[in-house]
Amino acid sequence: MAMINNLYPPIVPDTMPAFIRTKTCRIYFSLPTFNSLADVNKNIQLSIVNQRTNQSALDISKYPSGIKIVNSLGGPDPEINGDYNYYIEINPNDLSNG
Repeated sequence: MAMINNLYPPIVPDTMPAFIRTKTCRIYFSLPTFNSLADVNKNIQLSIVNQRTNQSALDISKYPSGIKIVNSLGGPDPEINGDYNYYIEINPNDLSNG
């Protein structure tokens, strides 16, 4: 018997504040009701797109595919009330200079 494990995308707010690219940024999200923390805590695939150029905002020398693999997520953040209390961090050295 085959075991099927479907992963559903995280739920993100429809707007997020801008961030300063010289400081670490946190992207907050909520887990879908169909997945547990154990389902997503192994590897998270992250892509960031520059709205001006529609190109990857990640450093292409570190992430040639335009995808960063995050090995663990933060959270739940005790400072955040509500559903969007899990987060991943983007460091300034993850981003391209362009």
